[in-house]
Amino acid sequence: MRLLLIAVFAFTLAGCNFNKAYVAPTQKYTNETGQDGKSAEEQQQLAAALLADFPDIPVPVGYRVDLTQSTSFYSANYSAGKITLIGSSPSGALFTFFATEMQSNGWSLVNKMQSEVSVLNFAKPGKFVSVQIFLDGKITILISPE
Repeated sequence: MRLLLIAVFAFTLAGCNFNKAYVAPTQKYTNETGQDGKSAEEQQQLAAALLADFPDIPVPVGYRVDLTQSTSFYSANYSAGKITLIGSSPSGALFTFFATEMQSNGWSLVNKMQSEVSVLNFAKPGKFVSVQIFLDGKITILISPE
């Protein structure tokens, strides 16, 4: 039942599209205007707001949030989302980064698999996270209730 819920959640989020791309708040924006006419400062604020919903999810240095593939839902009792990060780091280094940093943030490693698309699954009471790392350095993080 739990796997079915996670699969349905993942497929639902995969269809979300916001037609915007933003940089993680730890990075500086250029003075360019975004696709929707927002300034670099506004784009940075929007990226920060998305990541603020999940403060215990680490973001590797040099990675930016791609909101064309990201969304979040947050309430007092429930949070869920999909965060797509774009950058360029070796997948093995990213695998080690998430294995270490997620556990430092209180997540328990449930299972892991290294291949062309590496996957690490973590849990906390009431929450489940699946981190997918692609060979090109793209990262997809799915956050759902446990």
